[in-house]
Amino acid sequence: MTYRNTLLSVSLITLAPFAATAGNLIEPVIAPAPAPQLPVLSVQDNTTSWGGAYGGLAYGQTSGNYDDGIFVPGVDLNEGSATGVFAGYLWQRGALVYGAELSYFSTMNTNVPNVPSFLGGSGGDDEFDSLLDLRAIIGYAVGDFMFYGAAGVTRTEFTYVPVADADFNGINLGLGVNYMVTDQIFLGVDYTTRTLDYDYLPGVTFDAEVNTLTARVAYHF
Repeated sequence: MTYRNTLLSVSLITLAPFAATAGNLIEPVIAPAPAPQLPVLSVQDNTTSWGGAYGGLAYGQTSGNYDDGIFVPGVDLNEGSATGVFAGYLWQRGALVYGAELSYFSTMNTNVPNVPSFLGGSGGDDEFDSLLDLRAIIGYAVGDFMFYGAAGVTRTEFTYVPVADADFNGINLGLGVNYMVTDQIFLGVDYTTRTLDYDYLPGVTFDAEVNTLTARVAYHF
């Protein structure tokens, strides 16, 4: 074997692996970039948390009507004022809010007009002195607002001047809206109507309706 043939053989042996590798080259596959994942926002992400205990003060106006069917049939109550306190507890599931609330109002000038003199004077003396409400609340939260409806029972103190006192009892229905000003303070407006009665004698029932429109401020614990 000549020197030239020997050099050629060595070169072929040396290049053989590279030739085999070059013959099997695979074109690289570039994977597409993953699509950007947008965050999924739930209702709760954009909604104030209303769950927990709260308590506050309320002030507003009263209105209504009275009908005893005997002495004072079907008259409107004189418009008065109501000053009250309230406390409650709420649970929240997403935007749904529900709970219970107890409130007490001291009322002034919520009188029955045109009362006959033999029942209490010249008129306007018989009046509702207080309102005690226990109610269930269900609402819907949107941002910093909560819109709600309420229903429950009411007990009142009513004064027949100067004869006697009586307790009117019944049900209440309400609507309202609250706005969370800070993490712990909220303001609200509430309208509640109460359908009440008092069993004066067997078969004789006095009926009344007492409404309140109040502004409220509360601390959310």
